[in-house]
Amino acid sequence: MFPLFHVLGAVGECRGGSVVNIVSDQPLVVDALLLALGKLRRMIVANFTPQTRIVRLRNLAPSMLVKHLNDTNAERAMREPEQFRAEGGAPIRDGRLELRPFALARLEWTL
Repeated sequence: MFPLFHVLGAVGECRGGSVVNIVSDQPLVVDALLLALGKLRRMIVANFTPQTRIVRLRNLAPSMLVKHLNDTNAERAMREPEQFRAEGGAPIRDGRLELRPFALARLEWTL
């Protein structure tokens, strides 16, 4: 499976929900899509550049978890897509999200 499979899967799991407006101060560098379904919130953040980027997140929920898709795990994500998608995320530290070049991150939390 191509990495887009994971993006479409994350969005598809929120069908029936809504898109929440969020703003990036550098949308050609890093941008995000925030989805809401009941109490679930899911944000997909993308780094569009060949450099590692640090994203600062405000108003973090205590339950927020992040899962990365980047050059370190893309091959496994493509070979074992269901296993990769089923794995949980890790807590975000200090409100900083480090995105490797051309990486995606899926953040999830509940209200």
